[in-house]
Amino acid sequence: MKKQTDKKYIFTFWEPKSKIPAYIQLCMDTWKKFLPEYEKDKVNVSLANSDCGIRINTESSEEIMNSYFCRELLHKIQKIRKESGIKIEDTIAVVYALTENSKRLKVVSETMKETIEKAIKAQYLDSDKTLEGFVEHKKENVEIGEEKEVITVTIYKKTN
Repeated sequence: MKKQTDKKYIFTFWEPKSKIPAYIQLCMDTWKKFLPEYEKDKVNVSLANSDCGIRINTESSEEIMNSYFCRELLHKIQKIRKESGIKIEDTIAVVYALTENSKRLKVVSETMKETIEKAIKAQYLDSDKTLEGFVEHKKENVEIGEEKEVITVTIYKKTN
């Protein structure tokens, strides 16, 4: 019997291997980005039948929950950006304000700031920062997670 190690794995199974759908590939790419401590690329082909599936270690951790909150926050910011008519070439800054109950969002905003800025291609700033040369474009309260943590997201657009 093999001894269990502390290594963490994500296994994917798909039949045939050459036709992995885009949404499964996107999941795999997301895992690589947000779960660096997991060994990935364990792509296997199931020869049993043509059904497909993904086997994932479902053990939750703070890091996984923070990654989930970060992904949801990015989704909400991009949705606000799109709905407010901001174009990709517009220079913006995103300013956030947290409620007292938004403990996980505070951790995410502080520890994953670089990831957030890279994804939104803009500055991501706490509400106590001042912005010169920008005007408020859109402000929205956003709820994230089952705990319904609230973050106020304000998008500022650079003036010409």
